Amino acid sequence: MIENFRRQFGAKQKLLLAAAGAFLFLILLELGMRAGAQVILYVQGQNNTAAAQKQGAFRILCLGESTTALGGADSYPAQLERILDIRGGGRKFAVFNEGIVAAHTQAIISRLENMLDKYHPDMVIAMMGINDGYADNIPYIKGSGHGLKLSDFFMSLKIVKLARFIGMNIRQRGTEIHASDQYASDGKAYMEAALLSRNQGKFGEAAAAFRQALALAPKDDMLYMELGCTYMFQGDYAAAQDVFQKGIEVNRGNDSLYYWFGVLCMKQGKTQPAEESFNKSARINPLNDRAYGGLGTLYGSLNEKERALQSYRMADRVRSEYYNPGTRHSFRQLKEVTGSRGVKLVCVQYPMRSVEPLKKIFNGYDSNIMFVDNESAFKAAVDRDGYQAYFTDMFAGDFGHCTEKGNRLLAENVADIILK
Repeated sequence: MIENFRRQFGAKQKLLLAAAGAFLFLILLELGMRAGAQVILYVQGQNNTAAAQKQGAFRILCLGESTTALGGADSYPAQLERILDIRGGGRKFAVFNEGIVAAHTQAIISRLENMLDKYHPDMVIAMMGINDGYADNIPYIKGSGHGLKLSDFFMSLKIVKLARFIGMNIRQRGTEIHASDQYASDGKAYMEAALLSRNQGKFGEAAAAFRQALALAPKDDMLYMELGCTYMFQGDYAAAQDVFQKGIEVNRGNDSLYYWFGVLCMKQGKTQPAEESFNKSARINPLNDRAYGGLGTLYGSLNEKERALQSYRMADRVRSEYYNPGTRHSFRQLKEVTGSRGVKLVCVQYPMRSVEPLKKIFNGYDSNIMFVDNESAFKAAVDRDGYQAYFTDMFAGDFGHCTEKGNRLLAENVADIILK
């Protein structure tokens, strides 16, 4: 009887220790994520502080996700300030970068009132929406409310936000998931750690964590996709190819796997497999605009201008006809809030993409919104100098995060509209 009690007590002890270990891991993960975010925020804060010290300057607030946030002194907002100061005819400009890495539009809009109160801008520039594609429906935020509730604190945790982002990514375009029950309880932590490490450029650590998650869920096709992308970002193309192909064997209906395999083939100069993979992705999911964008980028690199144009047009048609309702709502909300405060609004379309779908969002609105078209200038530049001169990756299919040169071109296009 005493021996039985000891066994039961020992089992409870082990459970308590396991729970305590898991809790400690989550605390450390939360602290690590906040520390990583603080590095980006620190750089932004330094630039924003310098801009705020310019007395009598025309104040501009830039909103967006990583394409706005990243780059430091080479980001498009930082370069925009320098260009406007040079071309502004003696007038000074203060440009504030409030981009948020990996944010969808409702996360951006949820901070709008606070940012307007903080900076009192004369103008708001928004380039956003690319991350909304990770979900079919992004819930609208119904009022900001007052006071801090326990649920508000819980939802503000970065590990919770990351888990929600992962959940949206897993549900992307209705892909079927085959995760085991064990993965649901344990493997999630490995995936969160992997994504955190990858975002910090620690690809070796990220790959190790993804492999541990796959050991728990060997039939989860999205994990193969994430691990393959990690190897590809690391430059280990052979490992990436092997993982992508294994993921495709697990789920041949995953259009995203075929898209990223096409990107890998492009990086290796394998044009025919890249074309086949992009086409396969589009056949599986005719609404995957990134697949058409990837084809456009591929044909452009081969100097097949007519086929590139056709692919870009198909991508534009998909975006125009099937614009994410959350994105549409966010832009309209942005217009209403800035309009109520008398703040000028500039809506920027992403590089390489037609501005018409963006304008279409505001059909029926009596507004004086300024739009920035980045399609023709970027396509001409890429045609002249090559894709790699302007983008560091092609995460969006037809464009990616900009190089210093790409951000400069983007900033010049925005400056042209502001100074017109």
